[in-house]
Amino acid sequence: MDNLFSAMENFRSAQKAEEKAEFIAAKAEGMAQRLERLERIVARLVPLNRAIWDILSEAANLTEKELKDRLRQMASEQSAATRPGAPAPPCPKCGRPLERGRDICMYCGIRHEVGSVFDLLQ
Repeated sequence: MDNLFSAMENFRSAQKAEEKAEFIAAKAEGMAQRLERLERIVARLVPLNRAIWDILSEAANLTEKELKDRLRQMASEQSAATRPGAPAPPCPKCGRPLERGRDICMYCGIRHEVGSVFDLLQ
């Protein structure tokens, strides 16, 4: 009788493992599709960014060095702001930490100014 219970338990465990494997496989397939979609988006953004830079550099007489310097500065600022343990800015009304990428405090609902429209994208 113990063998029968043991066999049934092993069967249930195998079924659970198979169900979990199927779930993980489906999730991996979904992630692969999302990754492919993001790769297509990035492939379209690269020439768009190049065109924007060409227009801007011609119109404002900017150099590649100035672009590289600005990118380094922004990367440094972003690194400091997103470093684990870096404090989030406080809400001007309730003082609680503001969630990055949002212009409304999730605690008190007040709308606050963001430094740039790009801050909302983080």
